[in-house]
Amino acid sequence: MRTESPGQVDVLEPLRVRACLDEFRDMRDGWFEGQGVAPPHNGLDWLADCFERNYPGDLHPPHVYPTFDGGIQAEWSFPSREIDLEVNLITHQADWYNLDLRSENDEIISLNLDDTDAWAWLVGEIRRASAESDE
Repeated sequence: MRTESPGQVDVLEPLRVRACLDEFRDMRDGWFEGQGVAPPHNGLDWLADCFERNYPGDLHPPHVYPTFDGGIQAEWSFPSREIDLEVNLITHQADWYNLDLRSENDEIISLNLDDTDAWAWLVGEIRRASAESDE
């Protein structure tokens, strides 16, 4: 929700990752035109807990979407970067895709989201992308 008041910058109400993930609980196999695996509830709980423990509330939140294979995709959009994190809710592994829109260079990194160091790295990268967009 955007709010405007005199003398203040527009504020975008932060997305709540847990609330978004909870919306996927009603999905069933075949959720998209007869295709698509429903995300497992225990995996949704795990990922929501990971975000709450490891992802600071002051940081740009991702948009989250279900994937056809029963996983979750988190996306961050910045003026100079597009970042996707494709999460496997069973193995707790994720693939990080970072596209630099200026140079068109991309990077792909595999992460173990059970590892707090992986979350620290992810948070640092989102902070860096956010800072670049403020420049």
